[in-house]
Amino acid sequence: MCITNRYTSLVWKTALVLVAAWGIFLNSGIPDGRLNASTFLYYTIQSNVFVLAYFAYAAGKCAREIRFSGAVGTVNYSPAVKGAVTMGIVVTLLIYWFVLVGANFSMVPNGSEASNLTVHLVVPLMAVADWLLFDRKGSIRPFDPVRWLALPLYYLVFALVAAPLGATYRGGSSYPYFFIDPNLIGWSGVAVNVVLVRAAFLALGYAVFAVDRLLGRLSESRGGPLGEVDASQP
Repeated sequence: MCITNRYTSLVWKTALVLVAAWGIFLNSGIPDGRLNASTFLYYTIQSNVFVLAYFAYAAGKCAREIRFSGAVGTVNYSPAVKGAVTMGIVVTLLIYWFVLVGANFSMVPNGSEASNLTVHLVVPLMAVADWLLFDRKGSIRPFDPVRWLALPLYYLVFALVAAPLGATYRGGSSYPYFFIDPNLIGWSGVAVNVVLVRAAFLALGYAVFAVDRLLGRLSESRGGPLGEVDASQP
């Protein structure tokens, strides 16, 4: 149920790091000649930064495994952290395509199609594909989907604290997204949206948990992938 060639995994993880870095660069304002620091206040960019950081670490670990343990084996580096990062970037994908696109949302003036697609579609799909292709299945624990809500929860706190401290987003708003803007929908509306979004992604997390368990059982019934080892151990 997973590819056990660490060279392939290393190439994929390195490509993901480069694509995430490119997407962040395209949205930074630098291509237009001026750094737009407010872009880094958005959840989209922060979740892409987390992806970049985690997969740079994972690529380094993978290269080390190749050097000391050989090219054959599965790779599960800090699975709880990876799950949180992956779910965090999936939130980016789903919120953008199902909520923000209809509101004509853009983080930067004159944002290009490439800048939007890279951070809202390509990076999330590559992160999910990494789990599907390379992770040993059956390793997600029952409480992990709750832990995976950490990144969206962190950002909610960040946005609500940053607003009274003077954070300003495109259009002059103190809040990054309309569905957590109490000036538009009131605090009760924000509370309802937060509960609904968290419930939806908790349900999605447990759906992923169920799929992971199913794929793990199928792998065990077939004797496991060739050369499978616990690459999370030194």
